[in-house]
Amino acid sequence: MSATTAGSRFSLNGTYGFAGRYVVNAVLNYESANTAGSRAGALWLPTWNLGAKWNIDRETFMRPFRNVSKLAVRLSYGLTAKMNEEAVNASAVYQSGIVQRHRLGDRENKIDIRHLENRDLTWEKMYEWNVRLGAGPVEQSGQCHRGSLPTQQLRPH
Repeated sequence: MSATTAGSRFSLNGTYGFAGRYVVNAVLNYESANTAGSRAGALWLPTWNLGAKWNIDRETFMRPFRNVSKLAVRLSYGLTAKMNEEAVNASAVYQSGIVQRHRLGDRENKIDIRHLENRDLTWEKMYEWNVRLGAGPVEQSGQCHRGSLPTQQLRPH
């Protein structure tokens, strides 16, 4: 049995930069999925993200440091969400069939319940902080999810 999923998303994005040094960004998404529950609060979910970047290498106090070609700090915070790919049971799913018997005249129709209804099924939400420090080709980042301990990762830009 295969499940068909569908979704809709409305998105609004805005970015503003000032003097090549400061950038702010805001994103607002309003999305739905047919695998979510039937209540309006479960079907549609607004997600958002706010971010800022400071290009430190473009500041006047950095002019004496000519060997620093790139130095920037980025911060972002927002609500992200995803629908569990295994969740296909916001509504009950039935499958019809025939019960096979030894004699053809004894066959019966049947209905199997493939998935029970879960009308309160909703999005997996996560509030997320991101902090990144970029210097040349290397970027150091840290993330904090919903009160969990921060994770750090060193990777090339």
